[in-house]
Amino acid sequence: MIFKKIIAIFPVLLFLLFNSSCDSVEGQIKTGHRYLSEKQYDKAGESFDKALKMNPKSSNGWYGKGLFQYTRQKYDEALESFSKSIEYNAKNIKPWNGKIMVYQVKSLLTPDKETEYYEEMIKCFDEIIKIDDKNIEALTGKGNVFCSQGKYEEALKCYDTALGIDSKKIDLIIGKGYILCKAGKYDESLKCYDEALSMDPDNEKCSKGKTQTLCSMWHKKGMDLVSQKKYKDAIKCYDEALKIDPENEECIKGRDQANAGIFQTQGLTLYGKKKYKEAIAYYDKALKLDEENKTLWYDKGNALYSSKQYNEALKQYIQAIHIDSKFAYAYCALGNTYLMLERFQEALQNYDKAREYAPKDKYVQDCYKNGEKQWFLNSIKGGVP
Repeated sequence: MIFKKIIAIFPVLLFLLFNSSCDSVEGQIKTGHRYLSEKQYDKAGESFDKALKMNPKSSNGWYGKGLFQYTRQKYDEALESFSKSIEYNAKNIKPWNGKIMVYQVKSLLTPDKETEYYEEMIKCFDEIIKIDDKNIEALTGKGNVFCSQGKYEEALKCYDTALGIDSKKIDLIIGKGYILCKAGKYDESLKCYDEALSMDPDNEKCSKGKTQTLCSMWHKKGMDLVSQKKYKDAIKCYDEALKIDPENEECIKGRDQANAGIFQTQGLTLYGKKKYKEAIAYYDKALKLDEENKTLWYDKGNALYSSKQYNEALKQYIQAIHIDSKFAYAYCALGNTYLMLERFQEALQNYDKAREYAPKDKYVQDCYKNGEKQWFLNSIKGGVP
């Protein structure tokens, strides 16, 4: 009889227990997080508000509200809530991570303020490290932000500190290898990847990282040779890289640029011999491989100008300026071409642009003086300036 009575009141006890837990601050916070995970955002917001109504100084309550606001893209309000969470519990790491999430999104939404938000993220990571100086996630997070800014030495210090805490954590070794590669320290990068592969030979992330480092190493050598106009040697470097990774876009582009350099050199040789038609053909071959090369458009324009195809020459110079809006010599070439077309005002405007970007260049100054002279002579003749 007693057993039957206990069974009868058991559901009532469960109901009371559930409702009492939900009516507590922590119960409402827990419910709010559950609603967030289920993407029931409005209910989540209501739960966190109930928790804060019960205890306006609940650090976890403000943290939960900040997460809710973050999911609703109310980023400034989320930052305020995370700050409140920190105010009521300075040792709570979670709201610092919440602020980092917000600043990360803001850096993507407003790239012009990227540096400002990166600095805020660094400050947040520093606060976490003050609370827990062995927090590997904060150390590597800080390192990753430095890496995104191109501050590789600072990034490496963060990863070295993390490795001092756990030297066998493979993700840390791979991460350090990546930063070393970005810093151009290819031999050290490869050592990191080899160490990681000795620990886990089948690690796909590590294998890809090592491949990328090898390709980057050959690419850097190729670029250096291209800058020295040693195009054939550069092509050999890119071929080595493409043996490792045949689909590496960076190296494919680099090899194309080196081949374009060979065609450009041949074009310049023919131009020097006044074989303008043949030179233009080589420039066209080069442009098929490297259409973002401003000097190729400029050189082709010069060949067209010399063959008195002035309107076509204009198009090439304009394209060169489209690639580099401060290309002074292209503005001079435009000015010269407009002179030949007796469009004197446009000629002077382009000479002015050239002087703006290269005020001390003798060739630019000479072009401008010649333009003024031609404009003056034309005005004496009664032409329209």
